[in-house]
Amino acid sequence: MKVAYILQSSHKKNFAGISVARGFGNAFKRLGFDFSEFDVESIKRSFHKAERQRLLEFEPEVVLASVEHMNYIPYDQMRGVTFVLWGQFYERNALERDCVTITEATKRHLLKSSKYSRIIIWSQHSDEINAAYFSGYEKELGLTFVQLLHCADDTLYEGLDFKNASLDYDFVWIGKVKHRKSAYNEFVAPLKSLSRNYIEITENRPMSPDSVAAMNPYVHSKVCPNVHTEAQRENRILLNERTFVIPVMGGFEITDNSLARKYFSENEMIVAQSPKDFIEMAGYFMEHPEDRLPFIERCLKRVLSEHTYKKRINTILSLL
Repeated sequence: MKVAYILQSSHKKNFAGISVARGFGNAFKRLGFDFSEFDVESIKRSFHKAERQRLLEFEPEVVLASVEHMNYIPYDQMRGVTFVLWGQFYERNALERDCVTITEATKRHLLKSSKYSRIIIWSQHSDEINAAYFSGYEKELGLTFVQLLHCADDTLYEGLDFKNASLDYDFVWIGKVKHRKSAYNEFVAPLKSLSRNYIEITENRPMSPDSVAAMNPYVHSKVCPNVHTEAQRENRILLNERTFVIPVMGGFEITDNSLARKYFSENEMIVAQSPKDFIEMAGYFMEHPEDRLPFIERCLKRVLSEHTYKKRINTILSLL
């Protein structure tokens, strides 16, 4: 089976998107699929038709993309293809500033393309958020909807020896700061008063997911803080990708989102919702790094058994 993945391919602007694409790609290839990526920015340029033609000539049977990409994909020339689309919010809301709502034009494109092809809409959000803000895809447009939580690429675990990894840093922070500035200032920045031996990779110091994977600072750090936006934390909107990536790369995670407790037990992942508890926990494990190992081992086992891209792909395949 041929699988096409359509994304914005600039890693400086789209670290998370590239990381997710790599995870799906590695898993599809491992499962024996013919997988290829396509750049949406090239497809949408009317004067640049090479990428669009390359997509058509590839003749995919499954296309993974975002719902707004249907505005540019030549779906009328791809009849019979199954589109697996990351869904924007269907209902308008003020949960957080980055909540993008589907446009009426995109709804029309989805309805038109659904006459030719199967469409599956997916969301990485919690059950409660999906019920409140994504149900319109099924109720109004008649499309199939499925929850696919963020997850981890299990190829990142290959050859990993977290028990004997050198601890070169006291903590590592990887992620954008701008849209979670308050959480960063409350939970992460104070860790710098505990230690100057840390590494940060932010939008001010961008790296590609492939470079981060090769470097893997998670396994070489005593503590890997993972924080969410205030809205994500308070409304239990979702667990970000790092929730699952840190464990599979051998890191010891401390997160601020209580939603993690739905998927990880107390002896698998540390959840510290207040800045005070978060900083105290981080300080303790910096001083006692040997106590991290049982958490890493149990959390890794949970991710590998339940939260990998192979698992998510199997969910998609069950709907085809």
